[in-house]
Amino acid sequence: MEWFFVWVPSLRGRLYAIGLVMAVLMTALVLVLLQLMADQIGALKTVYEDREVPLRHLKQIADAYAVQVVDASHKVRNQNRSWEEGARSVQQAQVLIQQEWQAYTATFLVDEEKRLIAKLLPLMRAADAAGAELAAILARKDEAALVEFTTRRLYPTFDPVSDAIGALVNLQIDVARGEYEGAVAAHELARLTAWGDWRCPCVWGWGLEPSSRGASALRWVPSRAPFAN
Repeated sequence: MEWFFVWVPSLRGRLYAIGLVMAVLMTALVLVLLQLMADQIGALKTVYEDREVPLRHLKQIADAYAVQVVDASHKVRNQNRSWEEGARSVQQAQVLIQQEWQAYTATFLVDEEKRLIAKLLPLMRAADAAGAELAAILARKDEAALVEFTTRRLYPTFDPVSDAIGALVNLQIDVARGEYEGAVAAHELARLTAWGDWRCPCVWGWGLEPSSRGASALRWVPSRAPFAN
């Protein structure tokens, strides 16, 4: 640091220079922390909009298949519900599934999510076709066809859909965990940045002391810096 005292010989100039350096460092610190805060807010936003909301859509779809289609068919077969109620339940499920699926696919999809969706789509098409057939059986009150459908076709058609939706649900959780870990890393970076920006001016300031000629001749004494090894 001897060059500093050569270029800035006066005490006032040295104090101004030190103050300027500290102001620049603090400004940089504030800007970095603001950016890190914005990044963390963005991470929270994507967790909510692209992970939590899709979980809600996927749950609605899974419940529609499991409750309004599969469960309804068994209740009609066991005479716990009327044919009309069963047919209405299946028809409502078909509408709900389409609405929730469109809302889900409108969110941000990661590459692994797109791969799982590509596997799910043909399974959903088969399930939707089976649902339409079930609705027709219920509409015409065909008991023999309902028994055959629930015995042979119901679970082989709808179970793979439930499994694929479960894989998408697990992926939402995994991606949300990744966002959380990224936020933790950003917080650690902010902490280290704040510590570094505070330490630099302190090391520099504590390294200055008056020489034997008086305070007007500040000199650099790095060996007395409190952070020096």
